[in-house]
Amino acid sequence: MNAELGFGVVALVIAAIYYILARGIPASLLDDLVGSQGLPIVYACALATLAVVQIARAVIAGRAGSTPTESSKSSVFNGKTLATLALGVAYGALLPWLGYAASIALLLAATAAYQGAGLNRRVLLVAAGGATFLWVLFVWLLGIPQPAGIWSSL
Repeated sequence: MNAELGFGVVALVIAAIYYILARGIPASLLDDLVGSQGLPIVYACALATLAVVQIARAVIAGRAGSTPTESSKSSVFNGKTLATLALGVAYGALLPWLGYAASIALLLAATAAYQGAGLNRRVLLVAAGGATFLWVLFVWLLGIPQPAGIWSSL
């Protein structure tokens, strides 16, 4: 099994698990027509669709006997992928303590720095601006509360 096929199968399994978990989200008295399960189920279906497309591409390429390119010869779970995943895990771990605004600002700055932008004043301003925009969007405009972290006790 090549890396592209393996990635597609793993993504399909994750989509199935996510779908099962999304179906278990309890209904709320505040639910609208879509309900609390709606968006997570759409995400699961989108991931499943992309996984099936990836699997089909890998199978078709395998049947055609095409030789994989240099980039597809390397493992799907290479160092860059794992480092990006680690940034997301760190964000999730820091979120309850630092709160949404500080955690998302750190995630934006760390991702930009890791992708080659460096850690300079521009990156920090963009991270702070992006965090402010996302906080205003979710908390103020959409009314979706986000974790305040240690800032709630100050």
